[in-house]
Amino acid sequence: INAEYMGLLDCILATDMAKHNELGQMFKKMMKEDKMDKSLLLRMLLHTADLSNVVKPFKMARQWAVAVTDEFHCQGDIELRQGLQVPPMFDRSKAELARDQMGFLDYVALPHFNMLAEWNDGYKHLFDQATKNTPNYFFAFAFRLL
Repeated sequence: INAEYMGLLDCILATDMAKHNELGQMFKKMMKEDKMDKSLLLRMLLHTADLSNVVKPFKMARQWAVAVTDEFHCQGDIELRQGLQVPPMFDRSKAELARDQMGFLDYVALPHFNMLAEWNDGYKHLFDQATKNTPNYFFAFAFRLL
């Protein structure tokens, strides 16, 4: 297996949300040291693309949120049938789209896109759009619209 293939696999594995915090910490360290790590940057950018549904205009972001949530619920249904413990966001009986999206924005997406914007101003529009979408989910949650 060549180095390029292994690098591609590393990028794909970086989309695993279990690695989100670790990847963010490594990126912050790279920013602080002002050193460019091409491999880390590629992993971070592919992970960013994987989170990008929240930085689309709200109407499209909402459609993506519904699709991703449906995917999670299907996986949760399979895990439930296999007798496995199902994480709350994968359990359709506990899910609430607007509330879950607000949590994802507050704890994952906004800090992530803010970090990118701090690193490079060219990413600020992504943070701004995610920030603009947040009140829409709050409104939908408050009035049970989603």
